[in-house]
Amino acid sequence: MLTIIDYSTAKPLNDQVKVTQTTTLGENGDQMKKAFQLLKEKLSSPSILAYANFYKSFILHKDASFNGMGAVLYQDQDDQKKGIAYVT
Repeated sequence: MLTIIDYSTAKPLNDQVKVTQTTTLGENGDQMKKAFQLLKEKLSSPSILAYANFYKSFILHKDASFNGMGAVLYQDQDDQKKGIAYVT
């Protein structure tokens, strides 16, 4: 099962945006397409999010840039950090 903390999946997309500040594919187009497709699959799969346990603490991870922002709510469950909710 994928944990949402695996940031390496989005690395090709993130690197491209940092360099060009555009959405053009550039010379790493195939790698970016694969990364984007994998992200879509992982974020839309039903097993990505866990149910909240309101007896445990929550962890909020947030990030923002000039173009947008996002946040993920985590919780330690079964000795892993599991995503409870996310927003972009």
